Amino acid sequence: MDYKKLIEDNKNDFNDADNLQDFLQSYHDDDKTPEDYEDDLHEYADGLVPIYYNDIVKEWQETGECRGMGAEQGLTDGAEGDVYKIMQIDLYAYYYNQLAEDLQTLKDLADEQDED
Repeated sequence: MDYKKLIEDNKNDFNDADNLQDFLQSYHDDDKTPEDYEDDLHEYADGLVPIYYNDIVKEWQETGECRGMGAEQGLTDGAEGDVYKIMQIDLYAYYYNQLAEDLQTLKDLADEQDED
């Protein structure tokens, strides 16, 4: 299966096709299927989260959809009072969800292509 071509041909179906392609280039193994990427998703999403305060605030403000996602997913326990850590957790949850959705979309597109 040529995942690069499938992503390129369906670019508008993904939240962030570029991040998905980068993720697959970083973690792709011919023996892996989209279901095998769960641990890799966590690592990649974590790597997208900024570490410097000004970058955290800027990205969190620009990515309004992420606000409160960490708390909704129960990830903010122990981070109370640390606004930067909460913002980082929100960004992590956002990036993880976006990538997981895109990987599922890719899997669905691959399944549709196999059926044809």
